[in-house]
Amino acid sequence: MGGPVPTRFPIARLRYTNATGQWAIYWRDRNLKFHEYHHKRPSQNVQSLLDHIRDSKDPIFFG
Repeated sequence: MGGPVPTRFPIARLRYTNATGQWAIYWRDRNLKFHEYHHKRPSQNVQSLLDHIRDSKDPIFFG
């Protein structure tokens, strides 16, 4: 009854480092472990990282 049920499944994590004042993107592998994403440098601008995840079309995030 109805269409597909949306689910929440973490695909990325942003981590802040006090020493540098920057955020970094981490991606999750099939074993549910997170690894630093090296295709986008850490940034003080969180929105630029969120935009990258959304716009990059990198299959590591959206298969």
